[in-house]
Amino acid sequence: MVRLTSVLMSTAWIRSTPPGNPGTPEVGGFTSYEAQQMLRGLTGIPIVGGDVVEVSPPFDSANTTALNGAQMMWEILCLMAESFAATTGAESAG
Repeated sequence: MVRLTSVLMSTAWIRSTPPGNPGTPEVGGFTSYEAQQMLRGLTGIPIVGGDVVEVSPPFDSANTTALNGAQMMWEILCLMAESFAATTGAESAG
């Protein structure tokens, strides 16, 4: 039996710079690079969906959450595409 997985990412646990971004940032949280590497570590797991939360550009003074959120969603979409290709036998375009 194949276990399907959905990924939920919150930008609140990514260390924010500058402070004052939306959500409740985690003290000593991960850098955006570390979050990206964690997602890439999910390669090979059948990912069928994903969600990125705590992104609110109107309350984000430097667009940090928007940029982090977009990067995290891109990583999730890449994982989903890889999973689809692996289960259908389709070749990856990249």
